[in-house]
Amino acid sequence: MKQLLQSYRTGALRVEEAPLPALRPAGLLVRNAFSLISPGTERAQMELARASLLEKARQRPEQLRQVLRSARQEGWLTTYRKAMDRLDTPVAVGYCSAGLVLEVGAEAAEFQVGDRVACAGEGHGSHAEVVYVPRTMCARVPQSVPLEHAAAAPLGAIALESLRQANVELGERVAVVGLGLVGLLIVQLLEAAGCHVLASDVEPDRTRLARELGAEATCDADHLETAAELFTGGRGADAVILAASTRSAAIVETAGRLAREKGRIVVVGSFPIEVPRRLYYEKELTLTLSRAFGAGTYDPEFIERGRDYPYSYVRWTAGRHLEEFLAQLARGRVRAEPLLTHRYPIDRAAEAYRLLEDKAARPLGILFTYDLEKSVTPAPLRRAPPVRPAAPEAGLQLGVIGCGKFAQTYLLPHLRRRGVRLLAVATATSASASHARRKFGFLEAGCDAQALIDDPRTNCLLIATRHDLHARLTAAGLRAGKAVFVEKPLALNEDELRQVAAAARDTGGYLQVGFNRRFSRLGRRAREFFAARQGPLVMTYRVNAAPLPGHHWVNDPVEGGGRIRSEICHFIDFLQFLAGAPPVRVYAEAAGSATSPVAKIREEENLHITLHFADGSTGVITYTTVGDPRVSRERVEIFGDRAVVRINNFRTANFHRRHRFHPVWLLQQDMGYRDELKAFLDGATRGHMPIPLEEILASSLAALRVLDSLNQRRPVEVDWNRLA
Repeated sequence: MKQLLQSYRTGALRVEEAPLPALRPAGLLVRNAFSLISPGTERAQMELARASLLEKARQRPEQLRQVLRSARQEGWLTTYRKAMDRLDTPVAVGYCSAGLVLEVGAEAAEFQVGDRVACAGEGHGSHAEVVYVPRTMCARVPQSVPLEHAAAAPLGAIALESLRQANVELGERVAVVGLGLVGLLIVQLLEAAGCHVLASDVEPDRTRLARELGAEATCDADHLETAAELFTGGRGADAVILAASTRSAAIVETAGRLAREKGRIVVVGSFPIEVPRRLYYEKELTLTLSRAFGAGTYDPEFIERGRDYPYSYVRWTAGRHLEEFLAQLARGRVRAEPLLTHRYPIDRAAEAYRLLEDKAARPLGILFTYDLEKSVTPAPLRRAPPVRPAAPEAGLQLGVIGCGKFAQTYLLPHLRRRGVRLLAVATATSASASHARRKFGFLEAGCDAQALIDDPRTNCLLIATRHDLHARLTAAGLRAGKAVFVEKPLALNEDELRQVAAAARDTGGYLQVGFNRRFSRLGRRAREFFAARQGPLVMTYRVNAAPLPGHHWVNDPVEGGGRIRSEICHFIDFLQFLAGAPPVRVYAEAAGSATSPVAKIREEENLHITLHFADGSTGVITYTTVGDPRVSRERVEIFGDRAVVRINNFRTANFHRRHRFHPVWLLQQDMGYRDELKAFLDGATRGHMPIPLEEILASSLAALRVLDSLNQRRPVEVDWNRLA
């Protein structure tokens, strides 16, 4: 299928052939008939993408802080590569479309194949022939509404949400400043709600159109205050809705002068917000920001899992705003046709965006059209005739499932080597699949993980999806006869771990988990340093981690499993590697208040874990997110046989024995990613697992037992043999 993508590094746009997106249970695949450019949002995205690195950093200070922290921890070369990887990743453009339902997910039974729907949301209502959209971010289109008009429904939902925030009532006098697509829709909705509307813009053509669409009064920007004085009889506007896009903060002060005492001001457009306190204080004004389509817009539960809010408690969600706007179109209370000024087939997207930048043309609604007669192939990966899986001695035929930022930065660059054929990549979105194929040289790309597992041409899989899929895909890959590398964690619960253990044992399959630290140069050297020891080791591992937002997907109990499951397994495995023995008992204690509303997150982010190993060695892991980010992220100390090793951030190390001191410095941090991939590929070729299955299971089970210990507040035994 064709899809429009944008480079975040240069701002360049291109239409390319991409695989069909994957159908998820809580959504639909939709064959787009039309998609609509949102001029303000997409023009701003282009300007940011075309900006210099310095300007990007200025506009995104939080991301700059992340880059600086990464540079301190990992070194400038690694950080530069990571930043460039992110800038090179293309972005799917657009968020307003309408078309026909192609396939229906198991949890979206209220829709049927062939339904006419409007689709909203970044990454969902994109400029593409086929899109995936969650059930909560789409709505059926009434038969009387043309699909080209329905493509404006997401902008209509934004306009409706601004009215909710303004809390307008019949008969109120409302000023609308900024008459782009959203502003003109706001004007019509206010008129339909029985409000008296004053509309203003810098463009005379826009103000004339606003009057045709229902505004009682219009004016240019220079005469706005005078016009508002006359329009309101000197009382001031009940509400002012700011739908303009400007780099000046003066619009906020102007809105304050337009409003009456105790008036409401709603921000919809994009501009700096600098509130003149005296003006707003003396009038006791209310300033509100209207957030996109309405309730649920940025909620992962609502978007990714399609979990709608109860109708009785949240009357107006993003999806219900779509429905209502389409209903207003069907009743003729709102008109979209006057706003749609240009149409282009998706192949001519470059022309459309050149027009968007033409200040003389000043287009309003630019539609992309799609050929509904063109066939689309639902299978994202080519299927070969059924044959037995290729033998390892014939060379590795590699398939990759999951290609996010971590995989692209730390894993995929190390796969290019002799004897390895990068056959196919399957990842969640069409854009990332196409980008990975082009960047890393895969022969094929798609979005169907199961198709890649079933493909008899592959004999080797790398799995780097989000955590909830690891165990299921790993077990399926092993039972399909593939050698499997899966990024940590292996499983999120004991049942999943038992399923993987059974698949590995039943098939005798080759399995490796992404416990990379045991493959680091300093880690291997530390183990060799203590190879001839006579007694146990006493080990400490301090992790000064960055805190994650509460809504981060890693903290999601279903998808990410939390930081203990997703990260602590790393450190347990490294201590197991150093000791050369499995953990047999764990005891965990957390910092933080149990009465805190975010106690569960803090508990998993700030704790001490004591481990006992089968050879008598002990280890203490201190994991915290409340430290100074300028201090190194990881520090390991190992004591034994009157010797000490200190490893600082896997970049420097000190080796002490019998009063002798030997320092080691590396130019760049080495966390072992390159060598773990080399070991996996070499081992898959020879049929030798670099990490014994018992150690994989022991580390993974010990991480789950940390949670048990926290909950039970006592030491918990670790017996990986019970996984049989």
